[in-house]
Amino acid sequence: MEKFISRIAKQIFSSRNGELEGLTIVMPGKRAGTFLKKALSELSDKPIWAPKIYSIESWLEEISGLTILD
Repeated sequence: MEKFISRIAKQIFSSRNGELEGLTIVMPGKRAGTFLKKALSELSDKPIWAPKIYSIESWLEEISGLTILD
């Protein structure tokens, strides 16, 4: 049975023909982003530029210019 992250990675990779540069992906957390990067890297037999992958918190900080406090 194929993992959810692997299915999403295949869909993203195929829809962009392996060209991931300039793509921004927002994930629920940092850990999910790490697994997505790994899954995307396994789909190519040559080096590729990874998309920008943010957690929801870091993406909100990025677009707002504010820092989220603990």
